[in-house]
Formats: sequence, C-alpha cells, structure tokens
Amino acid sequence: MLERVDVVERDDHGRVVVCDTVIDAKVSKVTSRVRMSYVEPVAVRWSQVEGDAIDAMDGSWELEPLAAARTRATYSLAVDPGNMGFVARRLESILRPVMIGHQADELAQALASGM
Repeated sequence: MLERVDVVERDDHGRVVVCDTVIDAKVSKVTSRVRMSYVEPVAVRWSQVEGDAIDAMDGSWELEPLAAARTRATYSLAVDPGNMGFVARRLESILRPVMIGHQADELAQALASGM
C-alpha cells in the first residue's frame, strides 16, 4: 500500500514531476524516487530514478474516454526486482497485491474528491 508521497519537484503547470514514495510492503518499507510524465489528457506515467529495494519500476494510468461521461482507466506496473533469485520471486509475491491491489479504488476516490 502506498503509505507516503513527498513532492520533490513540480512543473510550470503545478503537476508533480519528481516525488519520493514509501510503500508498505508488509515485510519492510520500500522507498523510491520516481519521475512523472504526462500525456494530457490520456496518460500519467512514472519511472523509478532511484530506490532501495528494487532495480527498476515503471507504471502508468492510461485513460480512455467512454460514452455517457465515463472513462476507462488502465493501470500498469512493471517491476524489476533485480538479480535476487528466490528472494526476488518471494518479494514479487508479496509486493504484487500491495502495489496493485487497491489502485483503481484509490484513483476513483481521488477523482471523486476533486483531486
């Protein structure tokens, strides 16, 4: 579960460009610095620029307008846990539900609150 986000840098439009995140991965806290990019109005993407537990992480929200004032939001996440063999597989099984689990609900709540 995403526990904390600290904004490091914003662009000229006030959007977050770089932020530090802390994810509660149950067995430990996973910290990462991520760089955001925007393809308005259809996508928000991010890539880890540094972190303490995983080698690489890239994610995105892709937004597709639908009829009747609805939008389809597709979340994707690619994580490279590095060369840790068995530990990497165990870490993946722990992190997958934590990092992906409630993302759609969190987005819906943020949008409903006027984000």
